[in-house]
Amino acid sequence: MEILKATYGRRTIWETIEKGGGFDAGGCHSYMAFNAGNVNITLAGVFVLRPGQSFSSPDENPDIIDNSHIPVQFDMANDAKMVAADTGSKPQERIYDPAAPPPARDTRLVLVKSFLYKIE
Repeated sequence: MEILKATYGRRTIWETIEKGGGFDAGGCHSYMAFNAGNVNITLAGVFVLRPGQSFSSPDENPDIIDNSHIPVQFDMANDAKMVAADTGSKPQERIYDPAAPPPARDTRLVLVKSFLYKIE
């Protein structure tokens, strides 16, 4: 059995955004954004992530880096203009007791940025 030697390694950075404005891809090779809160999050003014949904940039490619700025707005839209494609996470069922006070507004967008590096 032939043992393959890796050509590239990966380093990931995790961030949480709790206020609108946006985030910078920062030269990563790919990123994933996950709505960990309980409000809709609109990316780039048109792409709505409902609670529990995620979005991933295209697959990693060591020859391409992403320096995009992605605008983020919380609760911009109540209904998605475009529903996030299934990237392994489904929106969670939110069941609340109607007699209980409404849950606190939770604005958390979790980002995972992936950076590749060549192994010498």
